[in-house]
Amino acid sequence: MSSDDLSQYLRVWADKQGIDQEFISVVQNENIDGEVLFEMTQDEINDLFPAMSFGYKKKLFLLSKHEGRSRLSSDSPEREEFEEEFLAEFNKATKPTTSYRRYGLIRDKCKSVTNLIDRVSRFVPAQDKTGEDLLSQISMETVRFAAACINSRTNGTIHFGISDEGEIQGIAVDKDRTTSEVKKMLRARIFSDQRTMVDRCVRPPRFVEVIQAENDLPLCVVEVDVVPLHSIVGDEAVFLSISNGPRLTKNKSTKLYIFKGDTVSELTGDGIRKYMSEKCRFSEQRRQEEDTFVNKQKKSRVPNLRDKFIELFCDGTETLDDGIYPLLLCGKPDEKSRRHITAENFHFLKMIEWQMIMDLDDKASKDSLYGVYEEQQGKTTRTLTSDEFDPRLSKESGDRLEEITNSSLPPWMFLNGYALQDQKALSPLDWKAERFTNFKEVLRHFYTAIPKDRAVVMILLLSKDYGVMVDILADEIYTKFQDQWIVIAEDGAIADPLKKELLRRNVHKSTVENRFLVGIPWKHVSELVKQLKGPADEHRCLLPTSTGAPCHLKEKVKNSLTDIDILSLNQCQESEFQDTPEKLQEKQRTEEEQFYKGNEVSWWNFWFKNHVCQRKELSKLTHQVKVSLQGDIRGGDKVGRVHLYHQPGAGCTTLSKHVLWDCRSTYRCCIVKRISEQTCAQIAKLYAFEEDENPQPVLVLIDNFPEEERVDQLHAELEETGRQMAKWGQNCNIFCVMLISYRRGKQTSDHQSQRIWLTHNLHEEELLWFKEKHATLEKHHMENKGVDPNTLIAFNILRENFNPEYISRTVQEFLGGITDIREQTLLKFVSLINSFDVDFKPIPIPCFDPLMVPDSTQRKLLQKKRWESELSSSMKILLVKRPTQGLRGTLQGLRVSNFLLSCEILKKMLLSRQESVVDATLQLLHAPIWKGNDVSLKELKFVIKNLVKKRAWIHGGKSTKFSPLIEKIREEESFDDAASIMDTVYEKTNDAMVAQQIARLYIEAENWEKASKYAKDCTRLKSQNSCIWDTYGQVFKRKLKARYEKTRKEYTDVSHQCTKEEREAIRDGFKAIDIFRREQTISRTERTMVVLNTAGYFGEVQVTTIILDLLRLLSPFDDKDVLHRFLVESDFYPPKVIDSFGEEICKRLKCLGKDSSEALTFLEEDFLHLKDGSVNDDRKNVHRNNKQKLIALTEHHLSYFGEEEDSLTANLSSEEAAEFRRRRVKRLVGWSLGKILDASFQENGTRSQQQAQELLHQNISSNQQTVFDYKCLIGITLTQSINNENVRYTLTDLMKYSQEMFGMIKESDRVELEAYLYFVMFNWPMEDGQNVNRCHLGKLRTAILQWKEAFYKQYPAQREGRPFRRKETTIFHLGNGVELQQYTHYRQLQGNHKIRGEKFWTNPETVSKLRILEGTLLHDGAEVQFPVCSAEGNVSRITIPSGMLIHDKSLWNKRVFFCVGFSWCGPKANGISAEDPTMMVSRKSMPSKDFLPLQPQRTGVNSRRFDLNSRQLYQQLQRIDDLKSKKRSGIWLPPNEWMLVTRERELRNRLDAIMDQALDDTQLPYN
Repeated sequence: MSSDDLSQYLRVWADKQGIDQEFISVVQNENIDGEVLFEMTQDEINDLFPAMSFGYKKKLFLLSKHEGRSRLSSDSPEREEFEEEFLAEFNKATKPTTSYRRYGLIRDKCKSVTNLIDRVSRFVPAQDKTGEDLLSQISMETVRFAAACINSRTNGTIHFGISDEGEIQGIAVDKDRTTSEVKKMLRARIFSDQRTMVDRCVRPPRFVEVIQAENDLPLCVVEVDVVPLHSIVGDEAVFLSISNGPRLTKNKSTKLYIFKGDTVSELTGDGIRKYMSEKCRFSEQRRQEEDTFVNKQKKSRVPNLRDKFIELFCDGTETLDDGIYPLLLCGKPDEKSRRHITAENFHFLKMIEWQMIMDLDDKASKDSLYGVYEEQQGKTTRTLTSDEFDPRLSKESGDRLEEITNSSLPPWMFLNGYALQDQKALSPLDWKAERFTNFKEVLRHFYTAIPKDRAVVMILLLSKDYGVMVDILADEIYTKFQDQWIVIAEDGAIADPLKKELLRRNVHKSTVENRFLVGIPWKHVSELVKQLKGPADEHRCLLPTSTGAPCHLKEKVKNSLTDIDILSLNQCQESEFQDTPEKLQEKQRTEEEQFYKGNEVSWWNFWFKNHVCQRKELSKLTHQVKVSLQGDIRGGDKVGRVHLYHQPGAGCTTLSKHVLWDCRSTYRCCIVKRISEQTCAQIAKLYAFEEDENPQPVLVLIDNFPEEERVDQLHAELEETGRQMAKWGQNCNIFCVMLISYRRGKQTSDHQSQRIWLTHNLHEEELLWFKEKHATLEKHHMENKGVDPNTLIAFNILRENFNPEYISRTVQEFLGGITDIREQTLLKFVSLINSFDVDFKPIPIPCFDPLMVPDSTQRKLLQKKRWESELSSSMKILLVKRPTQGLRGTLQGLRVSNFLLSCEILKKMLLSRQESVVDATLQLLHAPIWKGNDVSLKELKFVIKNLVKKRAWIHGGKSTKFSPLIEKIREEESFDDAASIMDTVYEKTNDAMVAQQIARLYIEAENWEKASKYAKDCTRLKSQNSCIWDTYGQVFKRKLKARYEKTRKEYTDVSHQCTKEEREAIRDGFKAIDIFRREQTISRTERTMVVLNTAGYFGEVQVTTIILDLLRLLSPFDDKDVLHRFLVESDFYPPKVIDSFGEEICKRLKCLGKDSSEALTFLEEDFLHLKDGSVNDDRKNVHRNNKQKLIALTEHHLSYFGEEEDSLTANLSSEEAAEFRRRRVKRLVGWSLGKILDASFQENGTRSQQQAQELLHQNISSNQQTVFDYKCLIGITLTQSINNENVRYTLTDLMKYSQEMFGMIKESDRVELEAYLYFVMFNWPMEDGQNVNRCHLGKLRTAILQWKEAFYKQYPAQREGRPFRRKETTIFHLGNGVELQQYTHYRQLQGNHKIRGEKFWTNPETVSKLRILEGTLLHDGAEVQFPVCSAEGNVSRITIPSGMLIHDKSLWNKRVFFCVGFSWCGPKANGISAEDPTMMVSRKSMPSKDFLPLQPQRTGVNSRRFDLNSRQLYQQLQRIDDLKSKKRSGIWLPPNEWMLVTRERELRNRLDAIMDQALDDTQLPYN
C-alpha cells in the first residue's frame, strides 16, 4: 500500500475514531507506506507522533498489527466494501434517501467522452476555498463545464466536493445562494440570444448530502447536470462572454470551450475555425445517438412495479395468503434515511406475518425499523442477537433454534450488534470473521424448517451501507433460496452499487436484474400490500371490567398474547368492512358460504344475524358456564371446568363459540390456540389487565385440543396461578372457567345423564331452522346473490340430519368430477388420515408438493400458481383449508370438510379401486412426500404417528386397545398387516411411543421376543417416561400370565411338578416386578404428569398375584396351607422345594409378601390421602376403575398372606406371634383408616373390628408393638366412635398411644402420615384448658412442621410451587362432641346434602357438628392465629394455614370464626367468616348435633358389593379346600357340605372373572 493509499485509508479510519487528522501529513511527509507501518514498533509510533494521545497511539499500533502485512503491503489497497460510492442518478432530482458517505470512493467514474449519451463527470475538490471564493469557483466552473458539454454535444455532470481521485469530501455551502450565483453567472456569461437554450440544457444545482460519522458541519456535494438535446441545441456553438476587467460589463472577450480527453479546453484561432466547420457533424452524431437511445428504451419495456412485486413476492397470485413463508432482511439505514422510517411508510411490516426478521441495524431507537414495529405499530417480537447462537458460547443453540421456530412470536434478530446490550456493529471483514457463522446456522435452520420452494426473502435496502449485506446475499440467500428473494429500494443510486457488487461476486446478471424492485416508495409498498391483503379486519379491542365500564386492550399487549385469541366486546364493529354497505354485504356472503362449506365458524357468523342455528343444548351449556363463572365450583378451586362432548362434525366448535359470544359483554373471553409455557401467564395477563380489585373470571375455551394431557397441565398451572394470586393479596375468588370440548366417537348410555353431548342427531326445531335457511339460500342463488346451496356440503349434512344415504349420494356425485389422477391420490390420502385420526387434524399443504408437482424444476416453473389454488371445483367442495401447527402456528392444511364425509370418501375410493385400508396406508407411507425435515413434514409425521398409536376413548374410563386404524386392520385384515404398517411408521419416525404400541401389538400376539425388543427400544429412547417402562413390564407380566393360563388348563388333582417353563415364567415375573419398581421411581418425580401414574404399583401387585396363583398349581404349593406357611414363615421350606424351584427363586418368593404389601399400601394411601386430580369424566372413570381393581387385588393378596383364624400356630416366638396377629388384623379389617372404615360396613364388620382390636391389644401388651399396631387400634376405635358404637378405649388412652407411636416413626422405614395425624389431632389444645395429658405446644408445632415434610417426602409432586398438584383430603374436623365424639369424620359432615363452596360451612347441618373457634386472620389471608390455654393456665398462640386463601382484605388482621380440620399434610382453618356461624344460623332451624351412624360412601362404582362378593367367594373356596382335605383323609361329608364341594368350578369361574378384570393392564394416565 503506497503512502498516498495509506494516507487515504488512515483518513477514513481516523474519522471513524474521532482522531485529529493532522498526523496524516506526517505519514505523507515521512513517506510511510503500508509495509513500514506494519513493521513499526510502539516506541517508533510514540516518537513519530508526539502530539497524539497515548490511547490513539495504541489504537494506531493495534491497527497496524490487525490489518496484517499482506493487506498493508499490497500494491492495490483492499478497501473495505462499504467505502465504495456510486454517483447519483443523472438528470434526476435527488430523493430523500440520496446521499454520499464521507471518504467514500467513486470507482466507476467516466471522466472523458466515450459517447454523447453517457455522461462525462468532472470532480472539483473545492475544499481549499470558502465563502465568496467558493461560490465564485462553483459558478465559474459550472459555466465553463456547461459550455464544453453543449459544444461537445455530450451529457455531463460537474461535481463540487469530490477529489480528483473520486473521494467524497463534501463542502459547506448555502444552497439558495449557490443556486442564485450559478444562475447569475450563466446570465452574465451567456449571450442573450442563447440564454433560453442554455437554461433548457443546464439543470439547477443538485445538493447531495454527505453522511459523516460525527455530527459536524453539514456537508454536501454540489452537482450540475448538462443535457444538450439536439432538439434544443441544433447547430449552435456557445461562446462565453469573459470580462477582462474588475466589472463584468467592461473589457469583454469571447471564449469557446470543448472537451479534449478528460479536460475542458479553450479553443483559439485555428481551433475555433476547425470546430465551427465540424460542429454540424457533432450535431448529427448527437441526433443519431439520441435516436438509438430512444429506440432502445422503447424495446426494453419498463416493468410495472406492482406486477413485478406480485410476481416476486406473491408467486404471481393477486392475494397474499398463507401459501408462502416470508422472511425479512432489513438493511442498515444511514442518518438521512432514518428520518423517513415511520409507521406510515413501513405499514406493510405490520401486515405481513414474518417467519423471521433479520436486521443489520444495531439500533433499536424510534427511528429504526425495530422501533417502528415494536413501539409505533404495537407488534411484539422475540428479540435476539446472532451472538446468542455462537456455538463457542453455548452448546444449546440447536434447541434454542427449535424453540424459536415453534414460538408464536416472530423472532427479530439483530445480525450485527445490538446497541441496547452494548454489542457494537462490526466492519464487514470483522463481521464475517466473528458473526457470519452464527448467522449461517440460524438461516440454515429456517431454510430447512420452511417447506421447500415456499419461502420468500424480502430485503429492504435503506442506504448504501451494504457491506455486510453483500456477504449475506451472495454467499447465503442466493445459494439457498435461489429465485425466492426480492430486493426493494426506493432509489437506483442505492440499489445500483449493490447490483454491481453482486455481479462481481458471480451472481448471475439476469438474477440480479429480475430480483431487484427499484424506484417504488415505501409508502407505495404498504399500499400495495394492503390491496393484496384486502380490507383489514382490525378494531380496537374492548374488554369488559368489573365496574361495568369497558377498557381498551392496547394493541401491543394484545399482540403479546400470542397463545390466545381474544374475543372483543366490540368484535366486528369497527372493521374496514363496515366502511360501505357494499363491503359489508360482500363480507356477509363470503362468511356465510365459507361457514356452510365446512370452515370453522367465525365471529362474523354470529355478528350477522341468522348465520348460526341456535342449538337446543346452548341454554344448558350457557347456564353451566355462568354458574361456574359466578363461583359455584368445588370448594377451594380457582378454576372452574365445564365439559362438552361431541361426535365429530356435530357442531361443537360452533356451540362453544356461541357461548363465548353470548358472554362477551360481561366476562373476558378467549380461545386457546396453542398451549405453551406462556399460555397460563397470558391468561393471567388478560385477567388482570386494568383491573384493581374484584376482577371477573376469564372464560377460556379449549376446543378439541389434541393433546389432552397438556390441557390437564394447563389446568394445573392455572389453578396454581390462581392460588398464588390469592396468596399475594389479590382478590381472586375464581380465576377462570375452562370450557373444554372433547371429540369422542360414540355416545354411550352412561354419558347421557352426566354430560352435555352433541351427537349426529338434530332436534326437530333445529331441522326446521335448516329447512328454512336452505329455502333462503335457494332464493339468493336464483337471484344471483349466492352460490348453489347444493355445494355447501357441511350445511347440507346437518340439514339432512347426518343421513348416510345423503352423504353417500353426495360423495358419489363429486367423486365423478375428479378426473386428475394426482387429485384422486391426494383425496384418498387426506380422507384416509381424516377417517382414522382421532383428532381429525388438517394435513399441511406443502407436504403434498412432491405429489402434486413431482418434478422440482417444474415446481419452480409452476410456482406462480400454487397447485392448491388450481384444484378442481369438486376438490374444493370436498376439502377445506384449515390452519394447523407449524411455523409460529401459521401452517395451512387440508382436511375433508366433515368426518362422516371422509369415511364415505375413503370407502368409495377403495371400493372402486378394489383396494384395502392396508393398501392405501402403505401407498401413503411409500409416497414421495417423506423427504426433508421441514415443519410441514414434521406435522405430517406427528399425525401419522397418532394414526398408529393414539387410542380412542370408548366408555367407562376405558379406551380401545389400539388406535382406530390398527383396530380396523386387526379386525378386518390381519395382524401381520398391522405390524407391517406400524414397523414402517417406526422406521420413518423413530418415535418411542410408536415402538411402545408395536410392543403392545406383539404382546397381544404373544410374540415375546419382538415385544421385548421394541419395549426395550422405548426405554432407550425415553428413559424417564414411566408409561414406557410400564409397557416393558407388561411384556413379562403377560408372558407370565400366558404360562399360568396354560398350566391352569393342564392342571389336574394330581400334583404338578414345577418344570423348566414354569421356573422361567416365575423369573419373568421377577423381571416384571423389577421393571415396575423402576417405573414407580420415575412416576413419583415426573413433572409432566398431572395425575400420578400408579400403573407400576398395580403392575407389581398383579405380577405377585399371578405368581402366587401359578404356585398354587405346582407341587408342593398346591396345598394352600403349605404355600401360606412358606410365604409368611421365614424359616419354613417344604421338602425338595429348593431342588424343584431353585434357591434364587425361593429367596425372591419369600420377599413377595412384604414388597407387594408396600405397593398395596401406597395405592390405598394415594386414594385415601389425595383427591382425584382428573379434569374430564373419562379420566375420572379411570380413577374409579383403578379403585375397584385395588379392592380385588387387596382381597386376593390377603387370601395368601392373611390369617384365617385367630388362634396362634404352635411354637411361635413372641415376635412371630405378633406378626401372626398383624396378618390376622389385615385379613379382618385391613391396614389403613380407609380400609378399616370400609370393613365396618361388611357383614360381621363390628365383630371383625372387635376381634382385630383384641389382637392389637395383645401386641401392645406384649411389648412387641409397632406403628402398625397403634395406628390400626386407633383407627378401629375412631371407626367405632364414628358409628356410635361402644368403644373400648378413652381419649386419654388414644392420646397416650399416639404419643408412643409418634416416638417410633423415626425408626420406621416408610412415611406414616397416620401417626402424625393422630398425634397432632389428639394432642390438639382445647380452649377449655383441659390439656393435662397433652404434649406441650412447642412439640406440637414441631410435629406439624415434620408432618408437612413427611407428606412432601411421600408425595414430592405435591410441593408448593409445582403446578401439577392434587388436593389432599381433610379427614377429620374438631366437632361439638365430647371425648372421641369431638373428632368428626368428613363423611359425617357431608351427610346426604351436596352443598359446595362457602355455603357448606354455613349450612345448619354442618354448623351443628363443628366446634367453632375464634382467631385472627393474618395479613395475607393465608393463615389464622388463635390463642390456646395450657394445663397451667398459660395462654399461647398457634398459627395454622387457611384451608382456602381469603381474598377479602377487609377481614385481614381482624377477628374471624373458623373450624379446625386435619388434612393429610397438617391442620387447616376451614369455614373462615367474620360472623359466628352459630349465630348466623337460627337455633330453631339447627338440627340435633347427635350423630347418626356413618353410611357407606357412594363411589360411582359398587365397590362395597364388589369387595363383599370377592371376600365371600374366597371364604367359600377356602371352605371347599378344607372339605376336600377331610374327604382325602377319609372323613364322611354330609350332603350339604358335599353340595358346596360340587360348586367349586362355578365359584372359581366367578372369582376368575373378578380377578381377570383386576389383572387387566392398568389404564395409563394418557394413551
